[in-house]
Amino acid sequence: MDIRRTWMEQGSLPKKDDTQMPRSVEGDCPVMAAVLDFGMVTSEKKSDFLVLAYDDIVSIEYFHQQLPGYWKRDGLTMGQMLLLAIREYPTIKKLVLDLTKN
Repeated sequence: MDIRRTWMEQGSLPKKDDTQMPRSVEGDCPVMAAVLDFGMVTSEKKSDFLVLAYDDIVSIEYFHQQLPGYWKRDGLTMGQMLLLAIREYPTIKKLVLDLTKN
């Protein structure tokens, strides 16, 4: 299925994930997509965020020792790490906004 074409023609994404793996990117390039529907455009400010994560299993090799990602240092699972990131989002966003005001 050509997800890009479907989006352009119908304005929607497939209801199910494409599980065709492994495959070549040459003919049927995999696509990651999400839709955040903000409804009608008005003068009201609206905001949302999307959480995207990738676990590379082994992040670095240091003196011939393969080391996991830094986020795993306290034994968090991927799900726990994502939930923590979501909980911390408002605080981090405020810190960034405060830094950019100066």
